[in-house]
Amino acid sequence: MKLYELTEGYCNLMELLTDESIDNVVVEDALREMDASIEDKAEGYAKIRLSLEAEIVICETEVERLQKMIKIRKNRSKFLLDYLAEALTVMNKTEVSTSIGKWFFRRNPPAVKVLDEKLIPQEYWVQAEPRLSKEMLQRDLRKNKVIPGVVMEQGKSLGFR
Repeated sequence: MKLYELTEGYCNLMELLTDESIDNVVVEDALREMDASIEDKAEGYAKIRLSLEAEIVICETEVERLQKMIKIRKNRSKFLLDYLAEALTVMNKTEVSTSIGKWFFRRNPPAVKVLDEKLIPQEYWVQAEPRLSKEMLQRDLRKNKVIPGVVMEQGKSLGFR
C-alpha cells in the first residue's frame, strides 16, 4: 500500500502518527473525529499500518547501512592512529607538530593485563548474580507443575492478515 492511495483524512492521520512532536491525545482526538464505519476505519488503519511497517523496514535498513559506515570509519581512524604511532616510534620521535595541531605520546593510566587466569586466586573472582529463568518456569508450568509465586498467563494481541 502506498501513501498516495490513502484518502485525505487518512493521509492527515498518517502525518499525525509520524510526527513525534504530536501528543497521543491529539492523535486519539483525530481518530475519534473520523466519520466512517468501523469497517472503513479498520481498512484505513490497516493501510496506514502497512505504510508505517514499510517505513520501519526502510529506516532499519538505513540504520544498518549507517552503522556499517560508522564501524568502517572507526576502524580506519584507529588504523591511521596506529600507523602514525608506529612511524613515530620507528623514527624515534615523541611528538610532531603540524599546522593544525601537535601529535604526541602520552602516558596512559596503569592497566591490569591478565597473563593466566588459572593462576589468579579465587578471592579476585566475582560470582554472577542469580537470575530467574523464565524459560525453565514456562517449561515446568506447561507440564502442569505448581510453582509458588508464578502463574501462566495467556494474553492477546490484535492481528492483521
